[in-house]
Amino acid sequence: MPSAATAPDVGSVSCFTAWAVPSLPTLRDGGSVALRPGPAEELPDETITRVIQDLRSAAVPSVLLLDYLDSVLPAEGLAAADHGRASLLENLRCLTADAKGWQRHGLQAVLVDRSDSLPAQLRNQPGYRTITVDPPDQTERVLFVRRRTESRRVHALRLDGDVTVERAARVTGGLLLRDLHELAVSSNANPVTVHTLAALKASRIQERSGGALELLNCAGVMDDIAGLPGLRLYLSDLRLAGRGSVRICLAGPPGTGKTYAAQRIAGFLGVPLVRFGQVHGSLLGESESNMRRALSLLCSMAPVTVLIDEADQGPLEPGRSGRTGNEAHLALRAMLFECFSDPNADDGISVVATTNVPQRLTRRHVPASLRSCRSCSAPAPNSRRSWPCTLGGSRRPSRSTATT
Repeated sequence: MPSAATAPDVGSVSCFTAWAVPSLPTLRDGGSVALRPGPAEELPDETITRVIQDLRSAAVPSVLLLDYLDSVLPAEGLAAADHGRASLLENLRCLTADAKGWQRHGLQAVLVDRSDSLPAQLRNQPGYRTITVDPPDQTERVLFVRRRTESRRVHALRLDGDVTVERAARVTGGLLLRDLHELAVSSNANPVTVHTLAALKASRIQERSGGALELLNCAGVMDDIAGLPGLRLYLSDLRLAGRGSVRICLAGPPGTGKTYAAQRIAGFLGVPLVRFGQVHGSLLGESESNMRRALSLLCSMAPVTVLIDEADQGPLEPGRSGRTGNEAHLALRAMLFECFSDPNADDGISVVATTNVPQRLTRRHVPASLRSCRSCSAPAPNSRRSWPCTLGGSRRPSRSTATT
């Protein structure tokens, strides 16, 4: 796209939904494609439709960049009365059919979807080529962080004493280099800690999940928890082994601090803690689309910790009301189990399940990775009897004897 936009006599128009539409002076004589000014109250879909019409009228070979298009055409579908967006969707689909000479005049469109949420009619439209631009991988993040920590020409990235370059690169999985640059600018006043990185990642997850994932506060340390020596030993063993993924089930009666312990686990790992939120939708296929988005976001933002609360009642919302037999819920559960099926996975996605009644945990409630994971239990209040955790039909002795 950059080479096409800078070629002689090729116009370049960038349409950002939150700003004005600049027509860059990329033509041979230093000119630009003429665009009509729009009214101040013009909506984003109306602006894009107007720009498409102006480019057709100008008949000058140009590249039209439509950024943040997913915020204009959401995947959840368009309301029946939303004629403007429906018209825009149809116009974009017709561009591939050379409607009104779009291709004949040498016009090209680049659609930027930042959250994988464009309508399926547009994503699957023949004539559009999909190019996935992934966030920087571990190696790229290590190089970027190391260079910024040693930089003397731009804002240097100042890391806290217990944060190494390798750890910072690992924890920032899923973030963009732009996010790391913003951290470097702000680190002049306050060095970057693991919790700073986790907070930044948490905000990005919230922006991109569309409500399918909910964030929980994970500030704190393991010393905030009283007892649970089995949990502490398990986490220490993982750190010594160099593993970054936790698979654990916390069992105990209500009020013993299982969710609190899960928050401290995420804080110990230095990663955000999330749980599934508004996954179920009212439209056909909407629930599956929300789950795919949530799971894809979890994979791309690893390392991260997922909390499956009250796993004995089912890992998703319908299980809490007993409605676990409908097809949509079964499909969502199958997608969840497939993602968390490997008990030996060290992909950075940690899973913490909690249960009040461990004897009810069966293969229909939790993935195999949790049925074979380490279990810790907490005693009932005012009682010395600890609750054993039963996973996959095998009874395991309790390793903890204290509450939070």
